[in-house]
Order: sequence, then structure tokens, then C-alpha cells
Amino acid sequence: MGYRLVPQRDLINIYLKQFPNANTRFSYGNDLRTFSRVVLKREWITPSHIRQITLDQLVDYILHLSKNHTFTTMTRRLSTLERFFDWAAKQGYVEQSPSRQLHEAFQVCLKKLSP
Repeated sequence: MGYRLVPQRDLINIYLKQFPNANTRFSYGNDLRTFSRVVLKREWITPSHIRQITLDQLVDYILHLSKNHTFTTMTRRLSTLERFFDWAAKQGYVEQSPSRQLHEAFQVCLKKLSP
């Protein structure tokens, strides 16, 4: 079995350490790694990855979620992502959280998905 190389600055692992509950860590980790796999094509997120996230990538991710998940699950996953982005900014890993872009992407998707 091979080993995955994960950078020391994998912000997902650092972020999850603050949660004492194993179920919370599992759920948030699953949400963040799904985002990372779909958008970044990898299992981890570094500060430079967050800085490079575009509105189009966020729109594509939300559209991806909308194909397989209920609205409630979609908003929960986006909420996890928003909290993660805000945490990364507060901790100084990035200058600005992409949360505003996430909200904008959600609005774009709502328009695309409405009949």
C-alpha cells in the first residue's frame, strides 16, 4: 500500500485539531476533503490553494453538489467551507477569506438552478 504525501501546512488537519468531538472532525474533514478533491484535485489544502480559488471554481463546486445532494446537505457543506475559509483568514494563513466569493457563487448557482 502506498503512502500519501501531505504537506506540513495542510490546513484541513490543522483546522480539525480544534474540535474535540470525533464526529465533528469526521464530518468537517469529509466536507473539506470533498471540496479539495473536486476543486483542487488533491486531498489537502494549503494557504496558496485558498489564495488561488476563483469564483468559477466555487460555482462549479456548488453545481457539483447540487447534482447529488439535497439543498440542506449542500448548505451544510458550504457552511463548513465558509467557517474554514474564515478561520484561515483569522489565523493569518491568508489575507482575506474567500467567503464573499462563496456567497456570490451560491447566488449565481441559485439563478442557474431555478426553473
